[in-house]
Amino acid sequence: MKRPTLLVLIVSLLTLTACSDGMICTASVEPGVVVEIRDAVDDVPLAAGAAGWVREGTFNDSLRAYGVTEGGTLVSRAAADEREGTYAVEVSHPGYATWAQSGVRVKSDGCHVETVRLQARLVRAP
Repeated sequence: MKRPTLLVLIVSLLTLTACSDGMICTASVEPGVVVEIRDAVDDVPLAAGAAGWVREGTFNDSLRAYGVTEGGTLVSRAAADEREGTYAVEVSHPGYATWAQSGVRVKSDGCHVETVRLQARLVRAP
């Protein structure tokens, strides 16, 4: 059996960090909010043409491209990386009514935030 090389051990240690309570945490960065954005009638993904934000008090973060299907279609956007809080979320898209949700509560699990996943079903504008 081969022994792990020093490089493998160093990389492994760098990807883990210890939290204050002794938990072992990964070095990943998790979004606080992920919004899947689709047409309310035909379920077509609309995230590619959409924009939006999350806001809590004076904190404001734009939704960025996040989730892609195997075919390469953007289906969701995310914001508030590693930030707890209670957010108002808004999504807009040309030709559609603005979608909004308030009171979106993001909590921490001790290492990262517990990502809140929302579904924005956009309705075509009259």
